[in-house]
Parts: sequence; structure tokens; C-alpha cells
Amino acid sequence: MFTADAAVSPNLAVVLLIYLGSLVQGALLLDEWEGLWVMLGIAALSLLGLGPGEGEYVLSRHVISCLAIFYVLFALVFINRVLPVINERTLVHYTLVFHYWFWTCLGDFPSKHFALTVVLTAVPTIGVLVSACTPLRLSSGQRLAAYLWYLAISIALLASQILTGGFYPLVYEGIDSLTGFVLALTTGMSMLFLFSNVFYILALLPVRFPGQTAAKRMQKIQEHAQLIVGKYSDEQLRLPQMFLIICVQGGLVFANYHWKIVDDWLAINLMLMGLARFSATQKVYKPGEGWFERLESRMNRGKKRQSE
Repeated sequence: MFTADAAVSPNLAVVLLIYLGSLVQGALLLDEWEGLWVMLGIAALSLLGLGPGEGEYVLSRHVISCLAIFYVLFALVFINRVLPVINERTLVHYTLVFHYWFWTCLGDFPSKHFALTVVLTAVPTIGVLVSACTPLRLSSGQRLAAYLWYLAISIALLASQILTGGFYPLVYEGIDSLTGFVLALTTGMSMLFLFSNVFYILALLPVRFPGQTAAKRMQKIQEHAQLIVGKYSDEQLRLPQMFLIICVQGGLVFANYHWKIVDDWLAINLMLMGLARFSATQKVYKPGEGWFERLESRMNRGKKRQSE
């Protein structure tokens, strides 16, 4: 885990690059003017993080606060829009990213915890490959498990990205090359993508909100689980396509693992960006489907009932 000297201030230029990468990724995910204007409004609200706090005022630290506010508000507003519809192809791609991260970024963890490594890697990987190799349709429970595997990978990558990967090391050590510049930019892009996915896991936690009964909370969890099940597409991956993905993507990551052509986290970020941008099943924000429109529709229905 990366630890920063409390006396060292974050590099402002790097933090701004990461923020810029996050804005670029948000624009790519939304891809429509209505959503882009809302995102710009969220970015403007995030500037509240520049307000004075306790102790010495360090601008770069406050920009990090702005970044955190932007991530949370973006996920809250667009959570159902940018949470992707995944399929067998997505899971094969994502599982390859997971394996590359697991064997390159966790040090000696796999060798020290062999049994846990088998459970964390072999079992879900076999499940993904069996699903991709057979024409069987997954049940609702299996679809939920497949999507939870996708979210679990997102959680692991985001946590590692922040603690040991591209974020804090870059922010506190700075950049001195073109590779560092690209790494900072793609770190912001991948963090927004991962955070938007991970944020949805909060909806599945059995934690009651103020004034919410246990039964009502369980009902909400079931509704969110059903939404996740609906986010798994039945599109079948043909066997030749699966072997092509494994050979091409697997070959590239294997080559980078041995010859270190680019930085490990840069390779991971680029693969994540490819998944976020070029997945044909990525659902985007559409006018009339946002949280504001749904709230307005509910209010109109309530007024109609009162008038009746």
C-alpha cells in the first residue's frame, strides 16, 4: 500500500489531469448533449470542494475533494444510465483484465495464499469459460452471480487503483514523462468508470435508511437485484470469438507481463477504456429516463390521484 508523507502536498498538475480524464470519460459514457450539460453542472457543484477547511489551505488537496464530490454526484445521477449491460464477451474481457491485475499488482499474495488464490481466480474463471463455451441460457440466479463477479472485479481494481496503483503514487510523486502524462489521464478515466460501477453495490447492502423498515429494505434490495439481472444480456459468444479474444487480448497482456512494454497500470487502464468505449451493450443516458424525469412523473401521478 502506498503511504504519503503528510508534509508533502499533492501535485496539482497531476490532480487536474486526473480530473480532466474523469470529465473525458464521463462525456464518452453519456455521449448525448442533455447528459453532458448535466455532467457539467455536476462539475460546477464539485467546486464546493474548494471551500476553506481546517488547517493550512492546500489547493491540490481541495481539488482532490472536488474530484471525490464529482464522482459521487455523477454516480448518483447517472447510476442506472452508465451501469452497463454485460454479456459473455464482456465477462471474458473483464476476467482477463482481472487476471492481469491479480498476477502483476498483488506481489507475493498469490504464492503466500494459494488456496485463497484458487477460490478467487480459478472458480469464477471456470464459470465464465463454461458459460461462454456452452449454449445454455443462464438462470436469474446465475445472471445475478455473473454480474456480481463483474462488480467484484470493479471493486478490486478501484481499491487497488487508489491505494497502490495510479492515483496516490502519481499524485504525490508527480510525472516526468509522456507515459506518466498518459497514465494520469487514463487513471482519471478508469476511476470514473469503475466508481460508477462500484457505487451500485451500495444499493445491495442490507443497511436501512432512516425511516425505512427491514421489510421495505429487503424489497428494495430485491428490486435492485432484478435490475442487475436485467442488465445481463442473453447474447451468446461463439466459440471462435472466445478463442480469438483469449488469443489476442491474452497474448497482449502476456507479452506486457514479460517484457513490460508499458506500465502495468497503464495497460489495465487502456483495457478498461476499451471495454467502456467499444462495448456494444453499454447503455447510455437518454433524455426522459433520468432520475429527475422519474421524480417528476411520480409527483404528477400523486397530484392526479389527489384530484380524483
